[in-house]
Amino acid sequence: MQILMPQSHLNGVVIFFEKKGYGTPMIILVHPPVLGSISFLQQIDVSALLAIRFDIRGHSRSQASQHPLTCSLIAEDIKQLMDHLEIQEADLCGYLIGAAIVLEFLLTHPNRALGGIWVGGILGDT
Repeated sequence: MQILMPQSHLNGVVIFFEKKGYGTPMIILVHPPVLGSISFLQQIDVSALLAIRFDIRGHSRSQASQHPLTCSLIAEDIKQLMDHLEIQEADLCGYLIGAAIVLEFLLTHPNRALGGIWVGGILGDT
């Protein structure tokens, strides 16, 4: 089954994302490097709130980056995705190293995050 996701040119690359559900609260799901946003397929299908999943640069349907992949670069991609979707603030959920990306986002953009959820979180190089 192929899932078609919208795309946007953000922070120098094309990022694919899916937005499902309505209203608030809202959650942005962050997968770890190597895996794709497909990691959150079940969660986005059963979520009772507005959920957004996206493929980080160089993964699945998002364009590869000319820059080294770092937690801070992906955190900036998330901020720009939120700007593109006109989202002022949201909760973020990170899986494995995705949790380190969420932590970086919370540290660099605290006014844009309502909170963070770490699922099996491990820290990476931020």
